[in-house]
Amino acid sequence: MGKSSGRKRKLDLGDDLATQHQQTLHARQQSDINPWTAQPYTARYQSILQTRLRLPVYQFQSQLLEAVAGSQTVIVEGETGSGKTTQIPQFLVEVGYALPGKSCVGCTQPRRVAATSIASRVADEMDVTL
Repeated sequence: MGKSSGRKRKLDLGDDLATQHQQTLHARQQSDINPWTAQPYTARYQSILQTRLRLPVYQFQSQLLEAVAGSQTVIVEGETGSGKTTQIPQFLVEVGYALPGKSCVGCTQPRRVAATSIASRVADEMDVTL
């Protein structure tokens, strides 16, 4: 083989990775310790979690993660308040798409106030501080 051109190659996120992500998610959901703070989850987190579990997007979590693992682009359409903006980034973080100091999951918003508000909400739901 010749010299590397320095170009990035497509990352293969096949079925094995989707299965691994599901196992990681399940393990994290069964733990009493927040993996981001190494502290026990608060009572507030448990209360918020019960609300999160009732959001419409939550029933599609496995399908969303499989779609992300198997596709370069995924478009999600849903009603206002269904959890698209706050839950999908958390799903991706929970299964390992964000690695501290190496990679992150981002969510764009058209206004700075909205972005700040969403970031605060997600941090609250993940039981972390900004």
